[in-house]
Amino acid sequence: EATRRLVERPAHSRPIIADAALALAFERRDALIKPLIERVIARGFSSQFLMALDSPLFLQDTDLKRRALEAFLSIDTATGRPFVLDGWDSSRDIQGSLAAAASGLTVEEMRPLVKLAIDRLAGFDEEPAVRIMIAMLATLDRDKSAEATKIVAGALIARHLDARIAAVQMLGKMFTIEAGNLLVEALKDPDETVRTAVKAALTTIREYHEEKGRWERWRDGNK
Repeated sequence: EATRRLVERPAHSRPIIADAALALAFERRDALIKPLIERVIARGFSSQFLMALDSPLFLQDTDLKRRALEAFLSIDTATGRPFVLDGWDSSRDIQGSLAAAASGLTVEEMRPLVKLAIDRLAGFDEEPAVRIMIAMLATLDRDKSAEATKIVAGALIARHLDARIAAVQMLGKMFTIEAGNLLVEALKDPDETVRTAVKAALTTIREYHEEKGRWERWRDGNK
């Protein structure tokens, strides 16, 4: 009952709400907490609340995970900033929490969430924005689809160079013509560190296709 009342408090109480919901999610670990979690999601929450997604309560509830991740990136209409950029706790393992939250979601479900993260955060160079973008990009690590390529490309214009480098490294693992073309364009990046990463990624793609070609010629000649 006390936690329910906390949910009804104004926006400035969100960090308190997050801690209360988190404590209950770990303490109770049963379906009774789900309605409360859903109400918190509807109101927005601090970065701390994402840790509740590690709870066994969420392991099978992928719809709740998806909606929680969307809310995690929602915009505070009063400030025009994503809620997660305020009330940030740098001690949290955001990469681990996002990986746990993404577990069980298909690549088709993750793509729009990664795009949302990039669209909402690419214009910020604050630590949480960068860490979240990098963590979300990592969830597409094995996705070599054309759609994933376009989503990752959105981070090539991120404000912080670490996010741009993460996007470059991700494209370097895709080995596709589309990824290579995007990387060539990224050679125009104003930062030398990013351009160096682009050159390394292009080299990786070239070497992959050279080795692939050698193998295919050997295979075809030994049929």
